Amino acid sequence: MAKCRVGCTCRKHEGNGGAPRIDDASLSYKGVHTRIAREFGKASDYQCTDCNNPARYWSWTHNTDPTNIYNYYPRCSSCHAKYDYTDEQRAKQSATHKKNWAEGRGSNQYVFNDVKTKA
Repeated sequence: MAKCRVGCTCRKHEGNGGAPRIDDASLSYKGVHTRIAREFGKASDYQCTDCNNPARYWSWTHNTDPTNIYNYYPRCSSCHAKYDYTDEQRAKQSATHKKNWAEGRGSNQYVFNDVKTKA
């Protein structure tokens, strides 16, 4: 990637082969999505990559670098959920559900991406 402009002296390119540095904040979920929005605009400006309906979210391509904005594609709500809710995730959630019932916690707690929530 080239510098911001010819004769740029903004220091954010130093020691990085001319590419802008990525600070820690831009590696967060919000930081990456902010960079995606700057580069590509809103996901709703595109069609879903899977079904061609209007997209709603930028969806990360699994098993790729999540900090690379070119690893995200626009998806509608339905396709995004189907893409993220893999057989592995389904099995993990089922096992957690069974464990919760066995421990007497009932069905009002769910685990998604290792975060517990209540229904």
